[in-house]
Amino acid sequence: GFFVLFSCLITFLSFRCQKEDEDASTMDGFQVHSKQKTKVKPRAYIGNLRISPDLKNKLFYLFQEKGFDGIKEADITIQKQKSCFAFVSYKNVDRIVSRLNGFEFDGRKLVVQREQKKGGDKKTSFGAGGWSGPAKTTQQSKPTAAPTAANTTNDPVAVAQSEVPDMEDHQDKVTLDDFRSRCKKPLSDLMSELGEYDPDFKKVIPTAPDETEAMDGDQPTVSRDSNSRLGKHGKVPLHVEFRSFGFVFNAPTSKGWSNAQPFPPLDCRHLPAVYDYLARQDGKSSAVKRVLLTDEVKDFTRAIADRVMNALVEAISDGHGHGLPLFMTIYVGSEQGRHRSVLVAEEAGKELRRRLRHNVGDRITENVSVGTAHQDMDRRNQKPIAHWGKRGDPDDEW
Repeated sequence: GFFVLFSCLITFLSFRCQKEDEDASTMDGFQVHSKQKTKVKPRAYIGNLRISPDLKNKLFYLFQEKGFDGIKEADITIQKQKSCFAFVSYKNVDRIVSRLNGFEFDGRKLVVQREQKKGGDKKTSFGAGGWSGPAKTTQQSKPTAAPTAANTTNDPVAVAQSEVPDMEDHQDKVTLDDFRSRCKKPLSDLMSELGEYDPDFKKVIPTAPDETEAMDGDQPTVSRDSNSRLGKHGKVPLHVEFRSFGFVFNAPTSKGWSNAQPFPPLDCRHLPAVYDYLARQDGKSSAVKRVLLTDEVKDFTRAIADRVMNALVEAISDGHGHGLPLFMTIYVGSEQGRHRSVLVAEEAGKELRRRLRHNVGDRITENVSVGTAHQDMDRRNQKPIAHWGKRGDPDDEW
């Protein structure tokens, strides 16, 4: 009886192990072949890309134009780290490298190479190794080849090409030798190469006379920059500051009609708002300036500069100057105080500096400095704003 019980137990255990092996080899109704390996397509590394929201679509259309019909959008992988680059899966990577390496795309020359695998053929544990960009190459000195029958040919073209030196190595060598030789020279010799000292090099060069003045025999007139009244902050009695703010963070209270605040806060919410993908940037960024700096904004800033010039003339006539300094503040507001008001304040400051530098008609008789400040540019509003369409509209805010 013991032998029969033991044989039944052995039969049950063998049947149980066989059942577990069958379940492990079957997943979701599909038979898994552990020995079958899927073939991975080689990938090409594409570097020196410019970051943009639709970069993947641009690369896809580029491959379609160049005749790579087998590439789909799913084969393109974009990675944004310190620099933007992409990987493209394709059966013939060498064709991509030969046709697109050095190709100018979106204002930059592409760097296209075959992707290198880290670790080589070494067997590593799970998770080690991986795929990366092109392997780093080390510069090695090129040994001078001995004259052979191949380079002693009578072909003049081959002889001319063999006699052309490596311009990069020659240029680096000459630059290094020149630097070392110049380090040993005294300072007087280095200064003599710049020419003689001109004590009047900061003076304004007289402009060419007009045709009417040349006919009358008058002397050439001096440039209008000699009448400049633009000074440095802290060194001059009058200072104008353009300060941006956001209406959602409460507008500054009006101090009345005074020389310190000649007019109430300026509202620039009627100007077009920024695109949604630029919402995280501020009005000082070049991308926001390219979108918002239109002719309407330029006319608005010129009008502000005209009003400030008139306010300065009135303040000087009231006695402000070295005996009575003045700090004038011009408030410019938008909804969030991050894009439009910052851009208008910066551009109005530039326009006012230009007018003070030229000072046409000698309207300003005291030196004036100009500055900008942005009190709400780095603040975040907790109230969400909905933008319908590509560009936000103040009427769509809630």
